[in-house]
Amino acid sequence: MKTREGKFTISHRMIERNANIVRHIMRDVIVLDLRIDTLRDETTYLGLHPDFDMIEAGETIPKYECILHPTEDGYRQEWRPSGL
Repeated sequence: MKTREGKFTISHRMIERNANIVRHIMRDVIVLDLRIDTLRDETTYLGLHPDFDMIEAGETIPKYECILHPTEDGYRQEWRPSGL
């Protein structure tokens, strides 16, 4: 079965200081799991997103970073493969 799973990390500082931007990042993500790392002060999410690449069950889940591009009415998201 193919799915659009991916992993990405958000710092707790980003969540606390820029909640509106984080809401924008998370708006189309279905969170399947999350790992809180208190030493690194970040959370890594495993989720589904329509812009993630399709992968087969059992394949290594790719890591992504979300790039936000300002627009007249907010932001446009771009998910890029990452070397986290």
